[in-house]
Order: sequence, then structure tokens, then C-alpha cells
Amino acid sequence: MTKQDIEKLNAHLKKGDQKAIAELTGLSKITVNKFFNGNDDNITDENISLIVNSASILIKKRKRLKAASEKIINSI
Repeated sequence: MTKQDIEKLNAHLKKGDQKAIAELTGLSKITVNKFFNGNDDNITDENISLIVNSASILIKKRKRLKAASEKIINSI
């Protein structure tokens, strides 16, 4: 992954998401933090894939919840 890809992914994360990603992947918070800070030289491709997939799941879940909340608010 390029640094631009990592920055784009990181831009959609909120406070506490890195911890949630670590819990979902079974990796340490330090490993996840290193990835998002661009220090992924010592992180395996498998772990990078786990981090990206978990981040994607969190972002999609947040978008679905936001859309559902907006739908409820608009129906009032």
C-alpha cells in the first residue's frame, strides 16, 4: 500500500478505531498504530490485509448507522 492509500483510510477513522481494529484482528495496538503512521516495513502482508479489511468493516458499519439515523430523523 502507498502512503496515500494509508492516509486516505486513516482519514475515515475516528478516535478509538485503531483499538477496535487491533481487537478485531488480534494484533497489538502498537502494530496497528505503526501501520497507520506509515511504519509498515516490519508488518507482514497478511497482517496489513487484516488491518485494511477490519478498517473497511468499521467504516462501512459507521456509514450504515449514519444512514439509518438520518432516515429516522427525516421521518420525524
